[in-house]
Amino acid sequence: MNFSILLLNNFELFIPEIFFITSIVLLIFYSGLINSNLSILTLYTNKIASFIVFICFILNFNTYLLNHNFEIFQYNFVIILKLIILFSVFCCLIFTENFILQSFEFSFLILLSSLGFILLILSFDLILLYLAIEIQSISFYILSCLKKNSAFSTEASLKYFILGSLASALFLFGCSLIYGITGTINFKDLTTIFINYNDQSLLIIGSLFILSSIFFKLAIAPFHFWSPDVYEGAPTIVTAFFSIVPKLGIFVIFIRFFNNIFYDLPNLISWWVTYGCLCGFLSILVGSIIAIQQTRIKRLLAYSAISHMGYILIGLIAGNIEGIQSVFFYLIIYIITNICIWGSILGIKKIKFISELKNLFLTNPLLVITLLISFFSLAGVPPLTGFLSKLFVFISTIESNFYMILLFSIFLSIISTFYYLRLIKIITFEKSNILNFLESNLIVSHITKLMSFIITCCFFSLFLLFMFPLPLYLTTYYLTLLSF
Repeated sequence: MNFSILLLNNFELFIPEIFFITSIVLLIFYSGLINSNLSILTLYTNKIASFIVFICFILNFNTYLLNHNFEIFQYNFVIILKLIILFSVFCCLIFTENFILQSFEFSFLILLSSLGFILLILSFDLILLYLAIEIQSISFYILSCLKKNSAFSTEASLKYFILGSLASALFLFGCSLIYGITGTINFKDLTTIFINYNDQSLLIIGSLFILSSIFFKLAIAPFHFWSPDVYEGAPTIVTAFFSIVPKLGIFVIFIRFFNNIFYDLPNLISWWVTYGCLCGFLSILVGSIIAIQQTRIKRLLAYSAISHMGYILIGLIAGNIEGIQSVFFYLIIYIITNICIWGSILGIKKIKFISELKNLFLTNPLLVITLLISFFSLAGVPPLTGFLSKLFVFISTIESNFYMILLFSIFLSIISTFYYLRLIKIITFEKSNILNFLESNLIVSHITKLMSFIITCCFFSLFLLFMFPLPLYLTTYYLTLLSF
């Protein structure tokens, strides 16, 4: 690779990343030097972090692609993905205004993990990819144990750390096998070497180790055991961040490996397809069946996320253009829906059990309607855009002749609708006695105007993107073409 291209660009292309890194360092110095009340310091650092993400979002519109062939990455692909990630991070930081978290470390840990996702998208060799994964992983380990007085939170974060370290070791071992075979870590060089490559035994083992590590980061069965405990043990705003932000960046790794590097190795691809179909089916099965018996709202949403990752994985394993497009389409809709759900949940104070949501419709009907529509979208009920996302995945599996996977996925999708309907029934129709009703009036907190605006925009987009899906369809199709 010709690294003189970087000097020709005068680093103008990296202004957003340079600004983001510099801002994180300055925010750490600000938090350490300012002697103030902890709650006030947390409030100010969160506002500064929101401003930093907003400025970085604007700067990405100001970057331009120069006329010569920029070989390091396809920059239009990167810009669109960065904008989606920065928007979701900005929404999570806005939601912190409605959640009292006495920890000023929260804001720069969020920024640091966001930097990891940006580097993840920019990475074009195995070393940078590993470092980007570790940046976001270490931030996640700390974020998951911010409930310092909770033994359950500490236990969940310790489990997450141990299993995450094992996943990182698997990733490194797979990378070392690939490097030992090829002598390079650059994605473009690997793609060139793998054209008509014959000796694939060690390559299959190394790629399966990397694949298992990525499955752990996405909480895909059978690597999902950390997810429900971490969702339950972490503060609600941290759980919302885990649910909304990471999925897109980590799936980009999978797309790069599956769609670019190993594309010309049919024997290896067949192993990947078999392994991916098995894990995707297990994820849908585990997420659909075990979620039925959950009584805690965050554990239910954790198993719901596991099942949705299974649907996305099946779309990716289809291996055609429609499959890759369905992945991007599904992920964007999933992010929008989760912003609605977690924004609404953060409008409720200290909620743990689903049964505590009784009488919520009498207390705040608009909040309940938002939750109701969002859960229907996750279930794939028309006329909501969640129906289109599942439909695109199923169409891609039909075109790849995965008929058995399709039938099982549709059957399990019908089963998973049950626990969404049960949740809607409890929130909307079930009533408790007068004393509990008076107490339920106290659980709804004040939602800020900006937070309400974000939730409202995402809420109406669930309808608008179903009635007018063409803009999102063309955007995801453009992303798909750039990914090849």
